[in-house]
Amino acid sequence: MKNMKKKNLLLAVMLLCMSNVNAQVDNTFCFLDADNNEVKDGSTVTFYAEEVAKIPGMPELGTELKAGFNLKVKNTTDATATVAAHLVTKEMSCGSVQFCFPGQCVNNVPVDFTTDCGDIDAGKTKALNSEWFPEKGKYGNATFTLQLLVADKTGDNNFTVKANGPTVNINCIYSDPAGIADMESDQNVTVIGRYDCNGNKLSIPVKGVNIIRLSNGTIRKIVVK
Repeated sequence: MKNMKKKNLLLAVMLLCMSNVNAQVDNTFCFLDADNNEVKDGSTVTFYAEEVAKIPGMPELGTELKAGFNLKVKNTTDATATVAAHLVTKEMSCGSVQFCFPGQCVNNVPVDFTTDCGDIDAGKTKALNSEWFPEKGKYGNATFTLQLLVADKTGDNNFTVKANGPTVNINCIYSDPAGIADMESDQNVTVIGRYDCNGNKLSIPVKGVNIIRLSNGTIRKIVVK
């Protein structure tokens, strides 16, 4: 009986160790922000929807409303490595997502979406050319989790996942440019959620930019002095 208990204890310890190894994040790739600063695993990044030219610098050719995922992916090693990405939509008030990475571009991606794989050379970066397109006038937000996957190619557009890379939480906001004034004119509207610029929930107003979710479904950005 004692030997059996020892064996069971040893097995439990081995399984615990294996689970800890599997939970470790592979750092072959990392996320970078627009200023080339590393975005750590588990971070939340926030982007705001705005009307921009479809072709940069040429608004006369048309504009579009979007919140771009302004991130890059860097190969941190000294050898070419293969990457894919897994995007999960947690919430989306309206609109659709276009996801362009690493070598494909897909419109109206499903709620749970995994890209094809592609190579990034040693020390190089690849832009995450992806965005949320909300419907104009339908204010709200969209939230996603995005994880990098270290891959091994097994054929054309086929791969196996070798390791799980870092994950970021993406928070996109489409707010009414009229700001807080409209809220004050409607006495029936209440604040049902408050967040900072990194998407962290606040229990009370804090100095600086506060993002508030209202009972009428809109989201506003206000400055608390």
